Amino acid sequence: MRDVRERQNRRDGVSVEVNRLFAVALLLAVSTAARADGGLDLAVLVDQPTSMSPRTGTPGVLLRIWLVRTQTAENTPAKSDPVVDTLIVPPYLEIIVFDIFRASRNAAIEIRPPHSLQPIRAGVDGVESVLIGDVMSTLVVPHPAPGEWTILKSHADARVRILSQQFFPRGALLRPAQTDTLRRCDPIPLAYRVMDGNGRPLEELPGYAVSLEMILAKPNGTTVRIDMKRDPALGAGVFRGANDIVAEMAGRYWTDVRILTTDAGSHRLQLFRDRWSGFSVAPGPRTRCSAQTAPAAGGARPLFRSSTTIGWIAAALLISIAVAAAWIRKTKS
Repeated sequence: MRDVRERQNRRDGVSVEVNRLFAVALLLAVSTAARADGGLDLAVLVDQPTSMSPRTGTPGVLLRIWLVRTQTAENTPAKSDPVVDTLIVPPYLEIIVFDIFRASRNAAIEIRPPHSLQPIRAGVDGVESVLIGDVMSTLVVPHPAPGEWTILKSHADARVRILSQQFFPRGALLRPAQTDTLRRCDPIPLAYRVMDGNGRPLEELPGYAVSLEMILAKPNGTTVRIDMKRDPALGAGVFRGANDIVAEMAGRYWTDVRILTTDAGSHRLQLFRDRWSGFSVAPGPRTRCSAQTAPAAGGARPLFRSSTTIGWIAAALLISIAVAAAWIRKTKS
């Protein structure tokens, strides 16, 4: 049995290495195709380690392929020189891959982060470089600074494009909790936590505030937009519905959440979308639920709870006015 397990472990180890080599080969193939066809806009991949193999506990490899629109520096407005280009890098990127074509062996390209006179270099601040021939290379930059990057080229035909990028913010439904028992007609608070790739509260970058939009899908398929506000009382990075919802029907409720920001060019960016969070509501009273949205805990409560109450108050006021008018007429006579 031990020999069988060792052979299985060796086979899994070989499989992991084969997957890694396939990932690198696929990256180079797509990169070469992108360079060969200037009109190629879509594509590419990231190779990441995954969870342990269910059979042996050895690390696995997952090829994650995106279809993302690439952006060439040639398409961005030059400042004052045909060999000086600019590139807007969005905020909250976990990684960005620059694809570089120098056009000739002796040409040079410098890529400078915002507000810096020094170009990025392999081996500095986690930057990695892959050379492909004499005129092509790839730079992998973790957590790049957002804003306008400057690209200096010694050859007018040289170009730089974003080959791949991935945002790191994530999120999770905080309230209602999975352990909450919810019944029809109950007021239900909604809260959502925005996190970084390590599960910690997201530290927002200066000048790049994060907002959150939520749409709630009810069991019958109808949807309602939830007004989400920051709630520091629940912790950093937490957004809470301005009002608690009233579960008018039993069944499964789904949330469609978008985490948004804007880049240096004031373009709206979607950092993360969660369409798989939700909660279940059990059957409750057979009476009709109040149609009015319940106020969030700690918020101001409405003076009148329903239109029926307002109707009774109005009727009482009319009767009081009628009685007072009759009494005034009687006293005058």
